[in-house]
Amino acid sequence: MPVRPAGTVTLGSVDVSDVRTSDEVVLRLQALRRSAGEPSYAEIARLVARVRTARGVAPEVAMPARTTVYDAFRLGRRRLDRDLVADMTEALELEAARLGARAVAVSEQVPDESEQLPEPASAEHQGPTRRQRSALLVVCLLVNLAGMAFIDALRIPVWLDMIGTAVAAIALGPWWGVLVGVSSSGLDGLLTGAAGFWFTPVTALGALIWGYGARTFGMARTTGRFLLLNLAVASASTALAAPITWLVFSGYTPHDSSALTASLVEHLPWLLLAAFVSNLVFSVLDKMMTGFISLAVVDALTQRWPWLAAALRR
Repeated sequence: MPVRPAGTVTLGSVDVSDVRTSDEVVLRLQALRRSAGEPSYAEIARLVARVRTARGVAPEVAMPARTTVYDAFRLGRRRLDRDLVADMTEALELEAARLGARAVAVSEQVPDESEQLPEPASAEHQGPTRRQRSALLVVCLLVNLAGMAFIDALRIPVWLDMIGTAVAAIALGPWWGVLVGVSSSGLDGLLTGAAGFWFTPVTALGALIWGYGARTFGMARTTGRFLLLNLAVASASTALAAPITWLVFSGYTPHDSSALTASLVEHLPWLLLAAFVSNLVFSVLDKMMTGFISLAVVDALTQRWPWLAAALRR
């Protein structure tokens, strides 16, 4: 991509290389976005790709990430990508012209506070509406119940009963995940008479670790860190589930994983240790599948609910 002079950023016909803060550039970008009809961040990324492609940039590298575009409109930035700002400016001006607007030259004067649009969604300023939160919680609850029914039907030695719990914990917060996990365990016990409600504390603990790990400690930012987070959930779950299995079910739960326990008990000195090792093996597999499926679901939902992107960037 052709590189512009390091000291030059333009918004339309106005040179803003002398601005004192990044916020002034962001405010002017927001004004230019308004003049272009408030296109979504994903649409702005497509418009930028069109501009870059016309300039000779290869199509496969022309489109910026939607979250990168989103961040460029967020106040409080320390640095801005000058080339991206210039490309977004050109793209938004072309879009304004396409909509029949007159050529826009953003004023040097920073818009009054009363004229500014609210800052783009962030974890602090904008979050889910009550309807969005309620809808997501209900769907997460149903996903948990569906996972329980699916595994019972196929007799697979994993659980997959915490996908909805993990989604709620990562997207909304750890205690919302606890609510989904506890509710699904209780409903499963009432509707099917299954003994899985004994493991409700395990579900709650998993929700807390996923929620605080992703949202407080930023462990959903990279694949490696999220892998470690899932391992932490699996280990903590086993540490709590194995004693429950030993005390309540005499070491053998009504789950296919008990076949491994029966095999291990012949080689290990204690039944509790056999139950621990058996549970850990399947828990690691289960929590890896559950964690990455949940993260993919949250990432997909950011296309519809941009406020969810904040949970993944923490």
